[in-house]
Amino acid sequence: MKGTTHLAAGITAGASLTLALSAESAAEAFILTGASALGAILPDIDCKSNSIAVKIYKNIVTFITIIVMLYVIVKHYMHLPTNTCISPPLYYTSISISGIIFAGLCILGRLTKHRSFTHSILGLCMFVSNFYILTGKPYALAFGLGMLSHITLDLFNKRGEQLLFPLPYSFNVGIAKTNGIVDKVLGLIFSAISVILCGIIIGGF
Repeated sequence: MKGTTHLAAGITAGASLTLALSAESAAEAFILTGASALGAILPDIDCKSNSIAVKIYKNIVTFITIIVMLYVIVKHYMHLPTNTCISPPLYYTSISISGIIFAGLCILGRLTKHRSFTHSILGLCMFVSNFYILTGKPYALAFGLGMLSHITLDLFNKRGEQLLFPLPYSFNVGIAKTNGIVDKVLGLIFSAISVILCGIIIGGF
């Protein structure tokens, strides 16, 4: 699937979660949706193409990551409530370690072949668990939904995913291809739904 399709699906998932959790502020709603969008596009950091489209795509991933992480840091330093049950000393230590591990997972994703580690159950669990320590439960849930949407959509592609990475087995339904009719239709549907949901969220503040 195209990056735009994944992004639209991620925003849809994040906006849906924002409405379900009844976000208390516009900033909270924005970060929840952003975390889901990040999860939806992060798996494709394993793309090896040097095309302009891929470079722009990776810049978007980087931008959303920076925004989400900056929000979390500011939230901590302002002593606002955090969704974690870990004591403060262990919390900040775990954040530092998890931040390093998260960066390492991204590097591993870049080094592995397309639709392998970052598109696997193992990758999903490792990324989400680290994101939980870094940001808290609601954001990790949003991120996980976004990443799960990416993995699920790519199952429809004719090229399989190594869901059980590091095992070499690939899984796919094989009814779609990148930039094909199914991809374009899904992209339009998710884009329309995401616009409607975001409109509802904005109208509620």
